[in-house]
Amino acid sequence: MTASVEESPELREAWLYLFNGDLKRATASFRSQLTANDGASAAAGLLLCAAVMGAVGAVIALLSDRWERRRDAGLVLWRAAWVCALNGSDTGLDRLKAVLTGLPPEARENAAIHYADGHLAMLKGDEGAAISHFLAAKRAFNADPEWFLAPQDQTLTNVFVQTRHLLEGDAVDALSGAIGDPPALGEGPENPPCILVAADGAYLRRFGTGFVQSLDETNPGADLLVLAVDAAPEDTAKLALAGPSLDVDLRYQRSAFPEVNRPAVYASWRFLAMERLLAAEQRPVLVLDIDLIVRAPLAPLFNAMESADFGCWFRPDGGPGGIVRGGATGFAPTRDAWWMAALTSRYIQARFDEEQENLWFVDQAALWRAAYEAKKNRPDFRLTNFSQAGVFADFFDLVRDDAVKQR
Repeated sequence: MTASVEESPELREAWLYLFNGDLKRATASFRSQLTANDGASAAAGLLLCAAVMGAVGAVIALLSDRWERRRDAGLVLWRAAWVCALNGSDTGLDRLKAVLTGLPPEARENAAIHYADGHLAMLKGDEGAAISHFLAAKRAFNADPEWFLAPQDQTLTNVFVQTRHLLEGDAVDALSGAIGDPPALGEGPENPPCILVAADGAYLRRFGTGFVQSLDETNPGADLLVLAVDAAPEDTAKLALAGPSLDVDLRYQRSAFPEVNRPAVYASWRFLAMERLLAAEQRPVLVLDIDLIVRAPLAPLFNAMESADFGCWFRPDGGPGGIVRGGATGFAPTRDAWWMAALTSRYIQARFDEEQENLWFVDQAALWRAAYEAKKNRPDFRLTNFSQAGVFADFFDLVRDDAVKQR
């Protein structure tokens, strides 16, 4: 059992009391901790205790008090719902829903409930229901964004941003309906697989050499395609020297979408370009983040793609922008993979049309939704989970450098 989103032993004990049915001890423990530190997690526990008791007035009073004094009512309600989801507690969520009965579906308070319902649906393997719940959460989040963003809690902010990336069903249908016939793919001899990275000058300077060197050491002779976006020759000068055994194909490109947040454009560039690359390259493409160190041969990932159109690691316990782990994805040279790539690109561009900031995670949200739509619309679409080859950490280490990443 996951007791809490916190690691405090006292909080874990209080949550365990609650989920084991000892409501009296849970209430006393949460109330004691709330008196001691006035924290959002203790308030969330007390809120859920009140909901389980059916104390509607106490729930409303607690949320009103938190907003007036701490501006964290949205965080308190979200944590209460999220802990229910983490523990797979449909009962806990049902009690929260019961005390919020009477609110319109798109009321801000319902955002937390819808989001937790989406998480539970993903854990049960029902992606369609998860999308419906996450979309409902998006509408409710949009009813009063400040109610959720005021606490400046990073996890809740990420949830808010990721959920905003979900497009309504009719919008996705319009995007997929506008995709033309796939080009001829997979009909001739297959070219050797390649590894693709895309980055701007700052990322190439900071991470490029380490990535290429690690790839050279673990996958000698590999084909590497580098899309150098808005970069200068001096940004890439050391790449070939770092990977002497690699066949490095360096392509300088100018980005589009001048009004859109630059890091979001650069992070999405490889997927914006994928449908064109698949048609031109006619070979399997393993798409990697450049801020990785490659630890092992990548052949098992390419092997996993031999019977699939798209491959990745899945995180069903992640948010809409984290269910597909975008740091390592694979596209096969097939018509169905091209269709998914085309929808991914159009999806990202549709989000760029909606807003120009708050776009982190948009590429991963687009990949998840495009894969889901491919499963619905392309009867022969085949998807593989890279976990059959091992965990992400078996193949890659992530390089941390917040000074470069927080641009």
